[in-house]
Amino acid sequence: MLKTDKSNWFKKIVNHLGFAAWGGCGFMGPNPGKIEGVLPNAGLGLRIEVQPRMNIRFDIGRNMINKQNLFYFNMTEAF
Repeated sequence: MLKTDKSNWFKKIVNHLGFAAWGGCGFMGPNPGKIEGVLPNAGLGLRIEVQPRMNIRFDIGRNMINKQNLFYFNMTEAF
């Protein structure tokens, strides 16, 4: 979360915003010893704090193999 002083309304709003970025990959195959494909992905996210330790999440991810964009909306954190 971005932390600023709360001297005006804009800074109060910014104080409740956070951002996330990720990258990763998954592996698939009939068993862990025989990997037949790799699925890389990446994305960006916006977090809006509505209560302490409760965020609304807006994420957009990119599947690099199929050239698909995915949008996620959630009220819980992944960690």
